[in-house]
Amino acid sequence: MQNENREDGGNPHWLDRVSNSGRTHFGRWPSSKERSRERILRDWYGSEHATNEILAHQSPATPAGQVLGELFSTLGLRRQFALDEMQRQWTQIVGNAVAAQSRPVSLRRKTLAIEVSNATLLHILEREQKPQVLESVQRACGEPIERIRFVPQGRYSSGGQG
Repeated sequence: MQNENREDGGNPHWLDRVSNSGRTHFGRWPSSKERSRERILRDWYGSEHATNEILAHQSPATPAGQVLGELFSTLGLRRQFALDEMQRQWTQIVGNAVAAQSRPVSLRRKTLAIEVSNATLLHILEREQKPQVLESVQRACGEPIERIRFVPQGRYSSGGQG
């Protein structure tokens, strides 16, 4: 059966599982449904045309990055990855003085919540520096962020800076 799966005088074809077993996605064997479908198509179209018909019935391959991106979006992990990246780069985004007393803690509905350690700094950031901080965050982040909220320390976590 392996020899009839070859096209073009011996070049390995994707259906030739022996030749392709070294490749990652070709290493798995077909399920019973796939084997049945292949056998039926071979019987129906003959071994000359079966390979092309089997290929025509296959779904096109989807890039792994696209599949993972859709999965992350579905699970809400894209937001979490963006938040983690922002936490790592927080000092570069807002500067040493502000980063020492604040940290991003939540990203929901295009709104970034920033926990601030004291009320005075919270007031200054909210009233005087909010547009600059928002612009810096938007430049640094891959996710679309439309708003930022400054919240008192402890609102999102029970511990201190960390």
